Formats: sequence, structure tokens, C-alpha cells
Amino acid sequence: MRFPFFLFLLVISTMAGASTTLSYQGYLEHETGPVDDTVEMSFALFDAESDGNQVGDTINIAEVSVHNGLFQVGLDFGEKNYASGLWLAIEVEGESLEPRQPITGAPFAISSVSDDPPSEECEDYCTAMGIGCADVYSTTEQCLDACAGFSTDGSEGDTTGDTFQCRSTWLQMGFDGDVPASEACANAADTSPECVD
Repeated sequence: MRFPFFLFLLVISTMAGASTTLSYQGYLEHETGPVDDTVEMSFALFDAESDGNQVGDTINIAEVSVHNGLFQVGLDFGEKNYASGLWLAIEVEGESLEPRQPITGAPFAISSVSDDPPSEECEDYCTAMGIGCADVYSTTEQCLDACAGFSTDGSEGDTTGDTFQCRSTWLQMGFDGDVPASEACANAADTSPECVD
């Protein structure tokens, strides 16, 4: 049985070392909850929120990994005038997601954190923070640096203790609607008032 998909929020940035590549981060749900699967997605730019003309080619990605609703893809549409206002059309498994996502200004640049890639847990944490709590960290680099310093001595479901697990629990409670977003974001941050020893 096929379920309708829903896309919530996004973060768009240029990928380090690739000035024409956009890093698109999103949160994907279907009617039964967050997607946790590999899905086929396609992306296209348009010059209007509806109808309009396509700008450049469609990018098809056969296998996009989605974990707890979170995903990230690199999209290289080549040199485009984003300042003029473009909209990103997205399809998941052949289903068009509405509305198109606006890209109204030049994306900001992020730099790599180090020669070693961050842990998958920190990448997931920072993707989720960028989507649900975009005001907490000014850059992905700042988030990854903070996450690298979190202790992993906690347990899944912890809501206290200066650990990665505590912050992840608060973040997930925000996405699940168990606590207000402002409370979830405050407690998921490196300066969390609850995740302290």
C-alpha cells in the first residue's frame, strides 16, 4: 500500500568545495509517521511557485536514505541566479510534493569540520537541529563541533544528564510534538538547561 508523503522545513547550503552544489536537508513523513527507508526522489528548479518554467535539468536520485524522517542530498544544478527567486519541485516515489520550496537568496557556505568525517550520530543530530531548531547553531560546522564534545555515556530516552542521548531525546520529543518546539530546541542544544550533570 502506498502512503502520501509530507515534507517539512528544509535547510539549503552550498557544499564545501563545490560552489554550485546545494545541500538540501529535509524531514519526510507519510501518514503513519516519519519515513525510515530508502526512497527514489527527483528535484527540479522552476522560476515560479506554481506553473512557470523549469530552470535546468531534473536531478533524479534512485536511492535516498531516510532515517527517522531525516535526509540530505547534494544537488548540482550548475550556475543559477538564486537571488532572482527560484522554487524547488520535489517528487518522492513519483509523487509530487506541494508546495514547491522557495530558494530566494544565495545559499550560505559551510566548511568542512576536519579531515575526518563526523560520526553518523552527529550528522543526524545536526541535520535535525538545522531543520527543527535552525536558530540554535549559526552553522553546521558549529553544530558538529558542539556535538563532537557531547558525552555518549547516557542511555536512549534520557531527559537529564550532560550527554548526547539526553539532547537527542529532547530533539525527538520536539519532532513528535510531545513538548513545545522552543522547549525541545533549548534542551537539545549544547547549552541545554536540562542536559547537565
